[in-house]
Amino acid sequence: MAFAPAGAQSLGKGKGLTMSDVTVTGADGAAGATGDNGQDGAGGEPAVATNSGSSDADNSAEAAGGAGGEGGDGTGDPASGDGDGGDGGAGGAATAVTLTTAAAASSSSTSLATGGAGGAAGLGDGSAASGAGGQGGQGGAAHAIAADTNPSGDAAGTARALGGGGGGRGASSSGGAGGGATASAFASGGGDVTATAMATGGAGGAGGGDGYGPGAGGVSWAGAIANGYGPGAATASATSIGGAGGDGLAGADGGAAHGAYLTNTVSGHTEQGTMNLSQTAIGGAGGNSDGGRAAIGGQGVSSLSFDDAVNAQKSQAVNAWVTAVGGAGGAGASGSDGAKGGQAIAHVALQEDGPSANASATGGAGGSASGAGRAGGAGGGATATASAVAVGTAEWALAEETGGAGGAGLSGADGGAGASASMHNNVAATPNAASITLTQSVTGGAGGDSDGGVAGAAGSAAAWLTYSDDNDSSHSGGLVAYNTAVGGAGGAATVGADGGSASSTSLVNGSLDGFLASEDFTYAVGGAGGAGGSGGHGGKGGYATAKGSMNNSTSPHLYVSATGGAGGAVASNGDGGGGGAAYATALSFRDNGPGVASAIATGGAGGDGDGAGHKGGDGGEAHANSYAYGQQAISSAECIGGAGGAGHDQADGGDGASVTVEGGYGSVAGSSIEFDQHAIGGAGGDSYGGAAGAAGAASSILSFHDPSHTVFGFSEADGGQGGAGHDGSNGADGGAAYGWLSITGLTGDGRATAYGGDGGAADGSGHAGNGGGARASAGATIANSGPLSALAIGGTGLHGGDASAVAGEATTGLSYLYADASTADLPGALVTAVSAHAAAVAGGGGEAVAIVGIDHEANAFFGPGPALTFADVAANPDRTSLSGVFAANTNLASAFGGSSQIFAVGQLGGDITLAQQQDTAEIDLTVDLTKLASRQDLMVGFFNPGATGAGFGGLNLDITADGTSVLHQAFASVSAATTYLTDHAVDLGSLATGALSGNTLTLQAVVTLTGSSVGEAYDFGLILGDPPAPDPHAHVLLG
Repeated sequence: MAFAPAGAQSLGKGKGLTMSDVTVTGADGAAGATGDNGQDGAGGEPAVATNSGSSDADNSAEAAGGAGGEGGDGTGDPASGDGDGGDGGAGGAATAVTLTTAAAASSSSTSLATGGAGGAAGLGDGSAASGAGGQGGQGGAAHAIAADTNPSGDAAGTARALGGGGGGRGASSSGGAGGGATASAFASGGGDVTATAMATGGAGGAGGGDGYGPGAGGVSWAGAIANGYGPGAATASATSIGGAGGDGLAGADGGAAHGAYLTNTVSGHTEQGTMNLSQTAIGGAGGNSDGGRAAIGGQGVSSLSFDDAVNAQKSQAVNAWVTAVGGAGGAGASGSDGAKGGQAIAHVALQEDGPSANASATGGAGGSASGAGRAGGAGGGATATASAVAVGTAEWALAEETGGAGGAGLSGADGGAGASASMHNNVAATPNAASITLTQSVTGGAGGDSDGGVAGAAGSAAAWLTYSDDNDSSHSGGLVAYNTAVGGAGGAATVGADGGSASSTSLVNGSLDGFLASEDFTYAVGGAGGAGGSGGHGGKGGYATAKGSMNNSTSPHLYVSATGGAGGAVASNGDGGGGGAAYATALSFRDNGPGVASAIATGGAGGDGDGAGHKGGDGGEAHANSYAYGQQAISSAECIGGAGGAGHDQADGGDGASVTVEGGYGSVAGSSIEFDQHAIGGAGGDSYGGAAGAAGAASSILSFHDPSHTVFGFSEADGGQGGAGHDGSNGADGGAAYGWLSITGLTGDGRATAYGGDGGAADGSGHAGNGGGARASAGATIANSGPLSALAIGGTGLHGGDASAVAGEATTGLSYLYADASTADLPGALVTAVSAHAAAVAGGGGEAVAIVGIDHEANAFFGPGPALTFADVAANPDRTSLSGVFAANTNLASAFGGSSQIFAVGQLGGDITLAQQQDTAEIDLTVDLTKLASRQDLMVGFFNPGATGAGFGGLNLDITADGTSVLHQAFASVSAATTYLTDHAVDLGSLATGALSGNTLTLQAVVTLTGSSVGEAYDFGLILGDPPAPDPHAHVLLG
């Protein structure tokens, strides 16, 4: 046995500090001689390194056992009883011990023990009647101990043990077992103390053939204790890794993996400091097999229960991390299936003021397989649980589970299935803490890929979390809960597998005198679809369902989100997978306080497609609902349609998903309720040589009526963007948007908004898509005064999308009404942007309307109507649609005849429902003057004025160009206004020279109408443009 005492080597370290290091290496065993029967190899020499009694602050010991000798080959005649191979010698054991006692600012003990490798077996005689092969030597055991005691300062003990690998010669012999490993670490000090132990079992040696087999993996164990006698942190960490099984050759089964099992192997204490505990168990990998049965992965089991109350020295807080990982399954070859991954189980339970309990379990991956008719191994399962118990302080409990991935299928083998994972109240905490944080997260295993076979199925994920605080004599001060489920990804193959589904449900019941503040976050994410190979298709994204309910929390905030999985892309000549659907539901109830319920659903994106006749996957659907009840309740729902996948090499782009949010669900226990709805259409997929994907439309429809309370309503819709065109493809049109609102309340505020989607861009010879249309309509019945607005913006594109906004209100008080609409063309058009605005302060109700269009016929004209303030404009209008206007207005026909360029035609007006009411109607234009063939003058023409009743008390007309006033008229009587606004053209200045001769012209026309009595109304039309040079013989009325 090789041995060295303490102090074998002393090295300087730092100022005035020294360190001693003891290193011992055992001699290798001699090889067995070749003979009639091969001789056994000699065992490796054990090594013991002990470092104790040193006066140095930092000390270490390293021991390495000698390798076992190889067994000799047999050469004799088996018929005479000879010809057997010798066994390999065992690896030498290694023991490293470091003991430090110091009185220093810091000190350390470090031990490393490495068992010697087992010797390879000798082979038997190779004749027809061959002799027996030998047995590989067992790996040497390794034992590491490190202890550091330093009452004056920081202390650190680190122990690491590596078991020796078993000997293996190959076929016609047996592999040796891996050596075991144990590691123990201890640290004690007056400052920060750290004890770290890691042990890894040795791998089994390879072996096989008739009657032979591989070695099993070695056992492992690790433990750590950290004791602090001051306010510093104490950290104890232990990691155990089971030995891997040896490979099975020539038809032998794979060697058995050794699991890793740790139970309460970390502990310690502090004096009002922070106690950190970490315990990790990792199962060994199963042995591979060539023609036999591959071995399953070893289990990883880590369990920790810690109660700081039993310690004489109490910690201020305790944090624990418990981790378990299953070993990978062995791979199969030559007609063998892959083996299943190992199971993982993690459990932690803490009892302390301010505990943080964290448990994580990950199943082992399945082993791969090769050949048609074979399959990769399934992923290993996982279970994680965490609980925290405290009195009067914060509690934290977290549990995470991840299912093992399926093994790959090679050369025609199928992929293995990913493990499904589920949690049902796997976290717990006492309800009398000052605050509680609960976190559950579960992820399904990914399916295994396949080369020529069937892709492995994805694992699903399901998380269920309930927590109740309403049946206990004492209650928690606050709660934050996270509950997450993520589906596994589908395996890739010629036909990709679908992504795994995800389901997450949270139910939280509070008490009327508990939960000072609470938040619940519930998430579900569908797994991605697997990629598809040439001639196949991508897998569909997994669907996601998230549901949350919160009851009787003092201030509940509930957030629920579901996201569909993305579709898988295809490599070539196939369709992309469709995006997964998403469903989100949020319910919040509070009898005597405010409450917030928010639900968001996002459809998964489609996968990319490839090749003519194929397309990208369509975006996934999205559905969201929310309900809120409380004194000040807020209910919010948002749907986002999935985007379409791109189409490559002449494939079409996938379509974006259309969405509709329809509701207004809730009720009021106290003063007010607010509804927020948002719908977003999915973007169309780009295309490279095919048809770009269509954009998804968006509709938000909100209706709620409660005349006894204050009601706020906000409804918004955004059309999706059209897919872009590349390589000669045209861009797709933007998606339409419709935002609608109808509310009734004692008081309140409402807004409807619509944004048309932008048209898809294009490069090369293609053209961009048109912008999507936008319609916004807001209606309200409010007993008292309240604002109401509607905003519509058409999407930008080759031709901008039309937009219309209507805001109407019935009330016994004042109505504040606002309507805005706008749209824009891409650069290159004469008029690139146009907008309209109508605003009124009305008595007893009224309506404001704004309408814009671009690049088509003029809009239909209003007549003076009841309760109506409007601004209506069409930019770049089709000239033929104005023939009726010119036929009835000869001065305008003369002024704008021939080759005139008409910028816009519009109508402005208002209706008086309240004496001294003031209505405002406005239109705005942006004109690219570089698109005029010949610049002349800026001209405005007025036509068709109309009045109801007395018409108005006063009317102001203002036109500005590039921010400068070019026309101002104030009318005190209807007759004066009608005379001026009847078939009247006014030259506003030169566009060729002077202040208006720049390349971009901005125009604004504003009418302000002031009433003198109820029932008055007035409106007129106008044309803006650049007429041709006037004929000197023609007579045109110019103001």
